[in-house]
Amino acid sequence: MFASSPGTVARMLRPMTAGFVIALLSASLTIACNKEKADDKAGGKLAEKEAESGCGKDYGDPDKQLCITLPKGYEVKGKIEKSELYSELINIDGPDMGDGVTLTVGFKNSNFQTYEEQLASDEELGSAKLEASGSTPGNSGKWWFTSNDGTKTVSATARAPNGKAIMCGTSNTTPSAAAMEVCKSLRPFPSK
Repeated sequence: MFASSPGTVARMLRPMTAGFVIALLSASLTIACNKEKADDKAGGKLAEKEAESGCGKDYGDPDKQLCITLPKGYEVKGKIEKSELYSELINIDGPDMGDGVTLTVGFKNSNFQTYEEQLASDEELGSAKLEASGSTPGNSGKWWFTSNDGTKTVSATARAPNGKAIMCGTSNTTPSAAAMEVCKSLRPFPSK
């Protein structure tokens, strides 16, 4: 062993300490970069998962029969109900009172057995005046904006993958533009 003064030891350790600090910073940057790459991959997987869901970022029902675009402030209310006529009845609240919509999978009348029967019935407006109409996305169905004695409604009907009708109707006597767009976005859940 050889003798050295405390100052000599400190001078010898400075380069090693500086090297250690540089190695530590380098390792930290490598970890941060790898985390960003992992986050990008996870985001990519998240996007893939959304695409696999069939509706992308839009709402898809649990039975995979319909997709619909829900603007900010719209959300499914309560549990999804079933009845003799409907395999699903979904209530969606809007941001304002009475601004929601109701979605159904099934038929309005127990005599209907096909989507075509439901569509023909929906096209009979009775005393209502047709204000506007059009096709739902992908020409998968139709939507109607009608008025009748001061009451305005929007409804849409399309064919579900199971062959039944999927329908959307507004719950306000004067539906907002957002509620109208919700019903107009109704489309079947994509099949693979």
